[in-house]
Amino acid sequence: MTKLKDFSKKNILILGLSREGESSLKFLRSLFPKLKIGLADQKSLNELSLSMRQMIHDDSFLEVHLGQEFSYSLNSYNLIIRSPGVPLDIPLLQEARARGIEITSQTKIFFKNTQSKIIGVTGTKGKSTTSSLIYHVLQSGGLKVRLVGNIGVPVLSLFSGKAILSDKQSIYVFELSSHQLADLTQSPHIA
Repeated sequence: MTKLKDFSKKNILILGLSREGESSLKFLRSLFPKLKIGLADQKSLNELSLSMRQMIHDDSFLEVHLGQEFSYSLNSYNLIIRSPGVPLDIPLLQEARARGIEITSQTKIFFKNTQSKIIGVTGTKGKSTTSSLIYHVLQSGGLKVRLVGNIGVPVLSLFSGKAILSDKQSIYVFELSSHQLADLTQSPHIA
């Protein structure tokens, strides 16, 4: 998996432009202001959030593939950042795997590039409750802790402009949905 410092040498496509896709773009843009980045989503421009539409309007280094163009957006990319809501079995990702194009996610990027302890919480029911309880217990104990992931805070949104994803003293309680786990190859420190 590509380390964050090597992203500047990649042609990156962000696949899925909801909350996590938007967060991925903001994060990458904060580190690499002039890097060509592709954006792809089945939605039309008008279906995207107002903030995403504004970023697209203001950023001349973006290549945008929306609606019908979505399935034709693979040709010039060698790294895809997949948002959790994008199924792994769509033809675009199947073709990317066949071509040997690296597919990653915010979760994978964070796991690979952090020195912090990660407590991963997953399951069918009770993820948010369990994650919140762990977070509050650790916080009450005076530890430096953040609650991230499927609970509503995309992890990379915490690191705008920072090439180092936290420090050894931080603990991240990471709620992990099945979509975030589907292609994860690295485990959290505690699960």
